[in-house]
Amino acid sequence: MKKLVVITSVLLLGFVALNAHGSDEHTQKGAMKNGMKMSHMKKATPTKIKGWSSKSKIAQGKKIFTKNCAICHGKNAQGRGGFPALNGTGHVAHHAPSKLLAQITHGGGGMPPFKGKLNKAERESVLLYLHSLWPKKVKDNYDKMFGIKD
Repeated sequence: MKKLVVITSVLLLGFVALNAHGSDEHTQKGAMKNGMKMSHMKKATPTKIKGWSSKSKIAQGKKIFTKNCAICHGKNAQGRGGFPALNGTGHVAHHAPSKLLAQITHGGGGMPPFKGKLNKAERESVLLYLHSLWPKKVKDNYDKMFGIKD
C-alpha cells in the first residue's frame, strides 16, 4: 500500500510539474471551460502534422492508445487514478501539438517515453486520435490556434 501511495504521489507531482510551466507557443489565463479563451493566448506556430481528420490515422491512433495508454489514462482517455484526462475535458488541449508529441516521445512526469516503442507516425496518430475525442468547441478553438486545416 505504501508503494502505491509513493508511486501515485510521484506521478501526481510529475503531472503538476509538467503543467505548471507555460509553453513558448502560448499562454493561458484561467481554466479551460467550453474551449480556450483565444484573447489570452499569444500567436502560435501552426502545426506541421497532417491528416487530423484522416479516419485511417485516427483508427491507428485508437489502436495504439488502447494498447499502450488506456491502462493509465482510461479506456476513453477520461483520466484515471491520478493520470490526466486526454479527451479534451482537462488541460491537455491547452498545449501545442509539438509539446504533446514531445510528451509522448520523451515521457516525463511519471509517463514513460515512447520514442523507442512507437515511430513518429504512430506517435502522431495517437495525438490525432485524442484530438478526435475532444468536444467540438475545444477542437475548433485548438484548430484555429494551431493552424490545423485538415
